[in-house]
Amino acid sequence: MRDSPGGNNWLQRLDTERAREERHLSLHEGHLVTVTPRDRALLDVAGDGLLATGWTGDAASIAARMDAVGAEGISEVVYCPAGPDIERELESFASAARS
Repeated sequence: MRDSPGGNNWLQRLDTERAREERHLSLHEGHLVTVTPRDRALLDVAGDGLLATGWTGDAASIAARMDAVGAEGISEVVYCPAGPDIERELESFASAARS
């Protein structure tokens, strides 16, 4: 994390918010639902690097990833929709995965 753009500042802020034994509560605050002000600073500096992790992209990109892991023998993918419109996220992912 320290090597990520904005990572040191993010970690320092996290360190000041809670005691060490409770830090995980701040770390996961709003996880998969909203972006906290602390996390917004990371998004602002991440740029295109943000898309390098996870399965992000348009329907064709997701379908290509599904095909690639299927060719490697993967028979299951765990998907966790996020954001304010879960139904739309589920429908979009399912559509991409089927194509």
